[in-house]
Amino acid sequence: FLPVIYEAGRDEDWTRSEVWRSANPNLGVSVSEEYLDRECRRAQETPTYENTFKRLHLNMRTQQDVRWLAMERWDACGGVRIDEKALEGRRCFAGLDLSTTTDISALALVFHDALDEYGELTSTEGTITVLPYFWIPEEGARQRERRDRVPYVTWANQRLIEMTPGNVVDYDVIRKRITELSKRFEISEIALDRWNATHLASQLSGDGFEMVAFG
Repeated sequence: FLPVIYEAGRDEDWTRSEVWRSANPNLGVSVSEEYLDRECRRAQETPTYENTFKRLHLNMRTQQDVRWLAMERWDACGGVRIDEKALEGRRCFAGLDLSTTTDISALALVFHDALDEYGELTSTEGTITVLPYFWIPEEGARQRERRDRVPYVTWANQRLIEMTPGNVVDYDVIRKRITELSKRFEISEIALDRWNATHLASQLSGDGFEMVAFG
């Protein structure tokens, strides 16, 4: 057996036709350049298709199965410090995703420069600022740290994530935190993944928050 693997290099420009040829020695025979050009343009216009194009047509390994945001754009935001004080009093939207024992519960507050006093976007341009908050159960955190190879305890010490007492995420802690945040920021509505969220959704609704089911 003589195995031969044709693949594009990790640091090569995947949008160039020369790179396509290095990963497709039969280009122009079993696959046309017009087809790859069309698929490449689709991948550039649709971030969720980018990794599919790289894997299937260029034999490139990707970190995610589906990409919803180009990592170059994510990396470009690195090092930007957010002034929470400057955001106080501003209108925002929230997204909440709950977990129980092994996953992370997360809340994201999303602010947009072009959001008017009624919560409507006046433009698609402008800066989007995201304030995220995370919770995990305190009990078993070190075991999960070893299993997931993620420094949960270090993050908790740095106050980047909050541990709740016990071996399941305490939703009362999350509810209290959301109430505290609502005194600093004007939360228009909270989009909530339905999974295991019925009770907390009812409580938050009773607290005066507008809840929106978001599967």
